[in-house]
Amino acid sequence: MAKIKNLNKSQSLYNRITFIIILIACCSTQSLSQATTHVKGRVSTPSNKAVPFANVAIFNTHNQIIGGDVTDSLGVFQITDVTEGLYKLQVHFIGFVPYQQDSIYISDLNETDLGTIIIKRQKTRLEEVEVVAERPFMEQSLGQTTINVGEHLSGAGESAIDLMRFVPSVSTDEDNNVLLRGAPVTILVDGVETDLANILEQLPAETVDKLEIITNPSAKYASRNGNGIINIVLKKDKIKGSNGRIQAAVGHPEKWLFGTSYTLRMKKLASYSYVNYNHNTDEQTTETHRTTVLNNNESNLINKGVSKRNMDNLMLRQGFKYQINKSQFIDLRGLYQISTNEFQSFNSSHVYKADSSLKNHTKNTAYGEYKRRYWEVNGRWKKEFKNKSSLNLFAKYEQQFIDNPSHRFIQPYNISDGSVNQSYTTQNRAYPETTTSSRLKFDYEYPISEKLKFETGGIVIQRRAKASNKYLKTKYTYNTDDETFTPSSDSTKSNSFIVNEISPALYSVISTEIKGIYASVGLRYEYTHIEPYSITSDTGLIQQYHKLLPTLQLSTNLGEKFSIGFSWSKRIKQPKYKQLNPFVIYNGLYSKSGGNPQLKPQEINNYELSAHWQLSKHSFSPSLFHKQNTGLISQYQHIIIEDEREVMYRQYLNIGNSQQYGFELNMSNRITESWSLKSNFLIMHQTIKHYAKAHYFNVNDLSYNAKITSDILLPQNFRLQLTGVYESPTNTVSGLKYELYFFDLGLRKSILKKKGALYLKYADALNTLERRKLNDNTPNIHSNTKSKQQSRRLLLSLTYKFNKIRTSK
Repeated sequence: MAKIKNLNKSQSLYNRITFIIILIACCSTQSLSQATTHVKGRVSTPSNKAVPFANVAIFNTHNQIIGGDVTDSLGVFQITDVTEGLYKLQVHFIGFVPYQQDSIYISDLNETDLGTIIIKRQKTRLEEVEVVAERPFMEQSLGQTTINVGEHLSGAGESAIDLMRFVPSVSTDEDNNVLLRGAPVTILVDGVETDLANILEQLPAETVDKLEIITNPSAKYASRNGNGIINIVLKKDKIKGSNGRIQAAVGHPEKWLFGTSYTLRMKKLASYSYVNYNHNTDEQTTETHRTTVLNNNESNLINKGVSKRNMDNLMLRQGFKYQINKSQFIDLRGLYQISTNEFQSFNSSHVYKADSSLKNHTKNTAYGEYKRRYWEVNGRWKKEFKNKSSLNLFAKYEQQFIDNPSHRFIQPYNISDGSVNQSYTTQNRAYPETTTSSRLKFDYEYPISEKLKFETGGIVIQRRAKASNKYLKTKYTYNTDDETFTPSSDSTKSNSFIVNEISPALYSVISTEIKGIYASVGLRYEYTHIEPYSITSDTGLIQQYHKLLPTLQLSTNLGEKFSIGFSWSKRIKQPKYKQLNPFVIYNGLYSKSGGNPQLKPQEINNYELSAHWQLSKHSFSPSLFHKQNTGLISQYQHIIIEDEREVMYRQYLNIGNSQQYGFELNMSNRITESWSLKSNFLIMHQTIKHYAKAHYFNVNDLSYNAKITSDILLPQNFRLQLTGVYESPTNTVSGLKYELYFFDLGLRKSILKKKGALYLKYADALNTLERRKLNDNTPNIHSNTKSKQQSRRLLLSLTYKFNKIRTSK
């Protein structure tokens, strides 16, 4: 049997050693411990009356908060674990003039007593105030991690998909699908799911305020993917007046963007506007070596290709918020987005027989344009009642149109002498698709008592998707007698497909606290009615299912700094439209994929035991989790013969069951006043029992991932950020995914009295981000594939804020 060339050569030793050295440097630089002391004092009025519950904070010379306290009933505060150095102190309390004391020198030889601090009542409002204290980059609590994007350089000039590099336990695959602990995650925007395709690629990072990662959500949340949730919270200016920002960026390979936002807030009315336009290019090389054995006949395919993309994206957002009174408001928003992606690709394929003789040689060139138009309107009304209950009503309508016309030219070569065969084949394809959806949602919260709260709500979602696959294949046979071509066309693979879906859901959650134990019990009811229908064959079916999905969350504090919690939830993963669509999509000459209208929902049980330990400068959040998947939805692949070629066909099936056991550790450590580390470590064991199409096999895999971000404050308002990511080899249904690692570097400089900032980002600095796969789980197939994008990128961005926060007299 012929042996195919192994593509799994290790990366260069230099890159590996350099990468490891930098990761170690991220974890070890400036790690010498320093002696600490504490600062105390008392806050009072001019009449010497104590001021309880005042907020006291101290800042270092980089204007970063390093500690704080709330005054007690006597007005006394004490801030611990402060290292020797120069600081400033601020005191804030509602109705009083903010107090600030600069140039406070704190020695580690003894405690620092600031004595009595007198604050005065505020008689006039400030005309202009600017908030300069920063939120921490990462905040952790039981079951949730919050990434405060804010002014951090990580998002400069990028899309929201690039922010995923900094999110614990989150990764992306080659198609930019977001995975949380190795499974697809549900993306929400301001708490609401969207049907916008590739939302994270289309959403500029500049618009994102924070990311909320919930690994095991309660019954209140819908989770279409059945796993965790990432909620993208967009920026909202809450201070009266006008303010905004302008951003521009340029990068290499070819990239540029321009965006601006403007907010106008009056007494009761607020207006939000945002415009962003970006241009981006990309190039990817792929190489596949595949051996197939059918009917005792062996063939070996070697396919090499390169593809280029030229992408443009325009996004417009407009919103209005009207505060009817102190207890209710109305919020109306709209979004319009248009994007284009011009692409071209070139592939060369050689097929060899078992004796290494050439069987087939072709070259093919493809080009086309991917176009998307999307718009949405939504409205929200919220009312707070005198009994402290609240009602929230939300409505949304969205529509998306996608077209992807492409043209492929296939040129065969003569096996005998390698010359061009005069006959050739063309493939012309158009894939127009229109998706519309509407949803009505309500949420009601009622605090029965101080320790007992009741929540309930519901949602109705209606979706309709229609797609047409217009496919024309024409073979031009060369006639040597008269040197003409005889065309032969085939359009039998053209078809049209419609999916109608309606999905109502109701939930109720009761939360209480009993003897220091917080408990939340929820139940969610979901009904789904799906009707996939083929217009071409006039065939269809009806799928409907009812599901009761319970959730349980328990937590308690074991002292002031340590808490522990347990959560359990049952979820379903509904088949997506493209997974139901039976259309066949050709990915070159030797690969195609299609959906399956017979798919059933996947059931998921999530169990998680988590803890959180908060110290003055360090926090640790370990978690143990277990996940059971029944009716696992995945692609099954096998070889079929088409036009005398062995074509890999991938189709979605309920392939079997799986279980996952894992341990995750998130850490946030302030090593010195100017240096902090954010670390994430994940170890996961996975078993998969595959039984699709009478093909039985088991996957037994142990994987481990690490993600470390080092944030260093430098003199002259510079900030340096280093991020290293490592993902170990992982076994999946389709085979082995090899290790992946990369390193990002970013530098930020505040300018123009901190109203502006310059960002410099160097992504994949060592150019090590390469994806490789080995497929040996499919009968009669053994293949190696590697792909390499232009992942090493340099980006320079400028942001300027004007009238950031302003109030009127």
